[in-house]
Amino acid sequence: MEPSLFSIAVPLLLFCGIWAAVSFLKNAFAKSRKFPPGPRGLPALHAVLKAMKTGTLHDQAKLWSAQYGELVLCRTLIGDICFLNSARMVKTMFASKELEKLTNDRPKVFFGWFSMFNYRGVLTASPSQEWIKLRKLLHSNLKYFSGSEGGFACEMETELRGVVREIEDSAHEELDTTQLFSHPMMRAMAGPRFEPGPLLIRAGQELNDLVAQMVEPSTEAALSTFPFLRLIPGTYYAQLCTRHATSKSVLLNELFDKMKASRVPNKPRGFLDAFLDEQSKDKNEWLCDDHIRAVILDIVTGAYLAPLQALRTLCFFLAHHPEVMKKMQREIDENIGERLPESNDRTFLHYSEAAIMETLRLTTTLSFPHQTNDDVTIDGFVVPRGCTLFSNAWVIHHDPDVWGDPDVFRPERFIDDTGHLVAANHPLRQKFLPFGTGRRMCPGDGFTRMRLFLYTTTLLQNFDILPPVQHDFLPLTNDSWEDKLVYELKPHHLIFRKRK
Repeated sequence: MEPSLFSIAVPLLLFCGIWAAVSFLKNAFAKSRKFPPGPRGLPALHAVLKAMKTGTLHDQAKLWSAQYGELVLCRTLIGDICFLNSARMVKTMFASKELEKLTNDRPKVFFGWFSMFNYRGVLTASPSQEWIKLRKLLHSNLKYFSGSEGGFACEMETELRGVVREIEDSAHEELDTTQLFSHPMMRAMAGPRFEPGPLLIRAGQELNDLVAQMVEPSTEAALSTFPFLRLIPGTYYAQLCTRHATSKSVLLNELFDKMKASRVPNKPRGFLDAFLDEQSKDKNEWLCDDHIRAVILDIVTGAYLAPLQALRTLCFFLAHHPEVMKKMQREIDENIGERLPESNDRTFLHYSEAAIMETLRLTTTLSFPHQTNDDVTIDGFVVPRGCTLFSNAWVIHHDPDVWGDPDVFRPERFIDDTGHLVAANHPLRQKFLPFGTGRRMCPGDGFTRMRLFLYTTTLLQNFDILPPVQHDFLPLTNDSWEDKLVYELKPHHLIFRKRK
């Protein structure tokens, strides 16, 4: 149901009136400070709201970066928004010892309170001792259950063989890649032997769409200022929050409640069991069920949606670029043969790694927002306290002065003259930031890249990825993607033909 004009206008007008008064007082005391350049006032507010509503904020930010430079401050009635448009600016703001303590808070938003169990997860909470411990647990478990360490390698092998069998059972059919990859990616949370049913898959997909609606700025502003709106029957806000709560409840019941009831202590099937084992230790009295539930929702975005969409996109690129697919297959055949790919193969499958990096480069837009907890001085400018900060990876990864042909899928850009992956200190690697940087760098970066590598190489070892015949083939244009919680391709079909 679309929101009515009245249901949005009244709370938004009240909100804007309050912020107009606050902004007036702030500006009255800010005359002596030099703020970064950028749009101001009602035009800026209109541009931000329109871009967020249509999922094109990264495009609008790109236009502003061309006009104002690598640091753009957008001052509006709903608050200050700052875009960091270069790798240097992002690293200085988020990873330098001088500034990282000032720039790594999260905005206090309705979504974090309502959906994430009062900011108990890793994604929406601001740094604290509890947050640091929870992040370490999440990072260590994601690393272990990615298959990148020996203890879980045999389970990962079971998972990969299962994916091959599932595709073989659908030989020569045109497959919907969302449905094809949703099951194995969901197993990342509960374990390779877990069989997610259609109810769970549907709840995860619905939750993705509902969260995207909930964090839309006009909705977020209304609910953060007047949270009672969720309780008024028949309104857009009440229906949105009710549907969100229902999808979240279904997902957590299918994952957390059922997994907790069937677990065997100290025999983890996946990261959920591992968290429950940690919870039982004396040193972890602070770790409650709501922490784990909130982390599950973090994982739905970071370790389910992100790898799922990246894998779909890479397969899509390969169907459009068969020469890249053939080159990857030759590399796999020559170095691996018929055995299943393993995590250590990343060290010499350079071109396959480059193709994954190129996919991440082309599909990373804006980071999850940071917030300043005090005034920040950088390059002679003052970024004010309470400002929302976005790392603008879309601009950084599409800079023609850096990448030459930034809109072209070309893995060779990450390969040096010897045929190896360019070194970590190479200028392109230094400007490659798909997972952010600093203390809020995505804890699932290794998990995502490892699973992408194992899935991609296993698929190409066994199948050719071809354009559909009976369905339309999505073109290589920006219109083929949607900016939701992650940048995702529209539904489409591909053919996975068994290699001879």
